[in-house]
Amino acid sequence: TDLDGDYNNDELSYLVSPEFDLTALVDPVIKFSQIRDLENGDDGVQFQVSIDSGYTYSVLGSSSSTNWYNSSSVSALSSLGNGNGWTGTTTGWSSVQHTLSSYASDTSVFFRLVMAADGNTVDEGFGFDDLIIGESNDVAVTALWYPDSLCGLSATSVTASICNISVEAKTGFDVDIDTNGVTVSTTYSDTLDVCGCDTIELVSINTSAGGTWTLEVEVDNSGDVNASNDTLSGLMTMFGTPGVALLSQSGNLCEGQVDTLTFLFQGVGPWNLSYSNGTNPQYIANITSNPFQTLVSQTGVYSPVAVTDASGCPADTSGITGVAAITFFPAPIVDLGPDSSVCEGYTLNGGSGFASYQWSTGETSQSIVATQTNVFSVTVTDTIGCTGFDVADLNVFPAPIIQLSDTILCEGSSFLFNAGGGAASYIWHDGSTGQVFQIDSIGTVSVTVTSFFGCEGTETASITAVVPNPTPSISSTSSLAPVTLDAGNGYLAYLWNTNESTQTIDVAIAGTYTCTVTDLNGCQGSSDKKAKIWPNAIDKLDWSNEIIIFPNPVDQLLTVEFQSEIRGNYDVFILDGAGRVTKKFINRTGQLQTLQVSDIASGNYLIRVQSDELKLEQPFIIIH
Repeated sequence: TDLDGDYNNDELSYLVSPEFDLTALVDPVIKFSQIRDLENGDDGVQFQVSIDSGYTYSVLGSSSSTNWYNSSSVSALSSLGNGNGWTGTTTGWSSVQHTLSSYASDTSVFFRLVMAADGNTVDEGFGFDDLIIGESNDVAVTALWYPDSLCGLSATSVTASICNISVEAKTGFDVDIDTNGVTVSTTYSDTLDVCGCDTIELVSINTSAGGTWTLEVEVDNSGDVNASNDTLSGLMTMFGTPGVALLSQSGNLCEGQVDTLTFLFQGVGPWNLSYSNGTNPQYIANITSNPFQTLVSQTGVYSPVAVTDASGCPADTSGITGVAAITFFPAPIVDLGPDSSVCEGYTLNGGSGFASYQWSTGETSQSIVATQTNVFSVTVTDTIGCTGFDVADLNVFPAPIIQLSDTILCEGSSFLFNAGGGAASYIWHDGSTGQVFQIDSIGTVSVTVTSFFGCEGTETASITAVVPNPTPSISSTSSLAPVTLDAGNGYLAYLWNTNESTQTIDVAIAGTYTCTVTDLNGCQGSSDKKAKIWPNAIDKLDWSNEIIIFPNPVDQLLTVEFQSEIRGNYDVFILDGAGRVTKKFINRTGQLQTLQVSDIASGNYLIRVQSDELKLEQPFIIIH
């Protein structure tokens, strides 16, 4: 055959295999892939077998064989005595196979492919690949793997190697293992390729207690043709392994105390134990007591790390159990500060976050106030029950006493807040530094006073309102002397310009009288009232608005001013309450007169201006 082109006319070619010994197979099968381009019906390829070292060959199978030849009458092959073979053209590779069961006992088997063509048409020819001779259906267990004469484990793995000796890939078969009468079945769900092998875990056995296990493994492959390679057996002996359990416990203790760890062993002693608190490992050898106790005084999460028994076998990780979280809390830190001199009101603080406080004063709060010289101590207890203690010797100086209080302000006045004397310094809210602070409107003041001991006191006060001053309404009557003037009730104090301090006064001299009252708020206000009196020696009293006299009351000089023009000369007389002329000023002229009255005794008087054309009178008061 021309490998680079078409085959020849009248082609007759052979391809011979090496020698095969099929005695190891129970139901041998040959399988390969083929592709062809042959003149259909005329040219063909045939598979032949020889069991006499190639001396004679016979045709393998026929067109009636399953998945084998596609024709029984290929012309070029028929001329050789048997027309069975492959002819025609395929579009790609296809798989063909045929049983070799007739040759299962033969030790020397040869195969050959025969190609025959007539002399008409030539094509590409015949190709084959992936030829395999194997069992029709056989999965074998080839090895059983397990430890032996070792220290036991909580999970000892038993595995097996399986191989596919079939000409087809295999999946879905079971592999069973019997361990001391207990069978575990594993379904192989992967695909075991042709001629492929795999190792699978069959069972995991807890051998930590030690013992002997009889192992028997079997492949359960439906239709398997070779039972001889389906089973293997073994005997596994393992030594028992120790175990240790830290009995579960957790504790919160105080610094300086100790706690006890209790370990419970399994296996045969004496034991060697390693344990840790997460930071510092500890090792104890040749332990004969079970359970075993040891004391600890460090904070940590304690757990056993490793243990070995008398045979030297270590514990498997699953045989090491137990955790103990133990915390040694430090004593609470209490700091009341150094022994010192402090100011009254100094606060001693035992610190926050503790469950209880016990002071030497009997108080149980977190903080206390030092009001006098003493030795103070406190014992605090935290939530764990740990205690702490501190003491402070304090010399306590008194704090400044400041007496400020809220008040109101009278309209038009101011108020002087006084922080008290005898202090080293004063600081008011606006930065001023005097003992007193003056305010004339609604507002709040505050002052910090520092004593000569360096102790401070702070006080705050307010002007809460500005209230109007009172205006008394003075009532009076015009009559013969005396006349009663009444400033009205409801006031806290009264002061007349006569120096009287009652609500009412009686006057015998006509004139203007002034009363200053003080209300319940302490505010003062004044009003004037003219007293019209008919003295005994004066027939008629007609107060004129034509003249103004001032000041009234007067001490030295009395000024008389006429409201309208006055012509000519006139005389001015000063009369006492009895109508007697006390002093006179003759032949006066002009609109304004200044009269000297310092030589007249204090009292109520009447000034009279008189000429041929007029007579004007006004009362007034002289006070020296």
